Amino acid sequence: MFKKTLAAVAVLGAFAGSAFAANVTMYGIVDTGLGYTSIDKGYGEDVNTFDMRAGQNSANRFGVKGEEDLGNGVKVGFSLENGFNSDDGTFNNGDRLFDREALLYVNGAFGELGMGRQGDLASGNGRYGLFGGKVSPFSTGWSDIAGHKYVMGAGFGRMDNSVTYKTPTFAGFNVLAQYSFKKDSTEEGREGSSAVNRQYALGASFTAGDLYLTGIVTQTNVDSLGKKDVEDPLTVSLGGNYNFGVAKLYVAGQYFKDSDLAVKQIDRYDADAKTGYQKGEQFNGFGLSVGADVPAFGGTAKVLVGYMDAEDQAAEKAQDLQRYTFSVGYEYPLSKRTFVYGGAGYYVDSYDKVEAGCDDKASVATVSAGLVHKF
Repeated sequence: MFKKTLAAVAVLGAFAGSAFAANVTMYGIVDTGLGYTSIDKGYGEDVNTFDMRAGQNSANRFGVKGEEDLGNGVKVGFSLENGFNSDDGTFNNGDRLFDREALLYVNGAFGELGMGRQGDLASGNGRYGLFGGKVSPFSTGWSDIAGHKYVMGAGFGRMDNSVTYKTPTFAGFNVLAQYSFKKDSTEEGREGSSAVNRQYALGASFTAGDLYLTGIVTQTNVDSLGKKDVEDPLTVSLGGNYNFGVAKLYVAGQYFKDSDLAVKQIDRYDADAKTGYQKGEQFNGFGLSVGADVPAFGGTAKVLVGYMDAEDQAAEKAQDLQRYTFSVGYEYPLSKRTFVYGGAGYYVDSYDKVEAGCDDKASVATVSAGLVHKF
């Protein structure tokens, strides 16, 4: 870890030294606050926690990015971004220095081609994410508040060894194609082979004035070496927003098949008593969320409701899961780069099958508040 920290300092120092020779920018976000969470598992006692938390509104990060003009309308650029925890100073991911993005791209009249570690198209992460803050008032942040990802299947992640092509904009339309030769380089198996998880996606977006629309189809080719009856997860994601002036409306929906959930079920398995259900990993179903941003009292108020209906395909005793979410939030700017926030979220998982000693519902309630500074 000490060597990794020295490497980070050296890299940032090198970029800072060359900033006058190229268009290079250093940037970051620091978010620290307090949070309270109450979990009702549907059996036993509730679990309540109150502590200091990092990145409740915006994930903590620092990075460098830059671009060089090669002439004839062609530019080459890069983005290197690290995630960290502001409450204790540790890295988010001990295996990667630039865990959030490590991207090299070239663009011109032909469009743009990017290579490296980058976000899914069906996320709000990185340079090519089409979801996130474009389809939800809670964006990809507000991690403990039940945003749109709480009612979705796969997506919202980042992938190694990925290439993305984005077309030029034509009449407000862009089309993107993405492929990962190996989603996670820390796992064993040869890149591009059937021994690793690979993923491809095709997405499109449309922008016209205050209107934004997007759609993404994603399929993961899961590790199938030496395995039988392996199902490849598929998701179809649709969403958008429209700014009415007095409010900005967001809608997001997703159909998923043989997919894990973006936010897993509330833990209902008692290992000692061996009762309840263990968390599933393959679901068929759909999710929908509707939210809004509303200017209020000098800041921005946020609200979102969501619903998901999913059937566990992998469990020995297949069960239906219905999830309902409700969240509110508020951000108030103190300057152009600093703001305070507060929020509350609630979601409940409802099951069609119940083991002895368990309720048919489990729920989580969260309240958070904090301070964000951007540099």
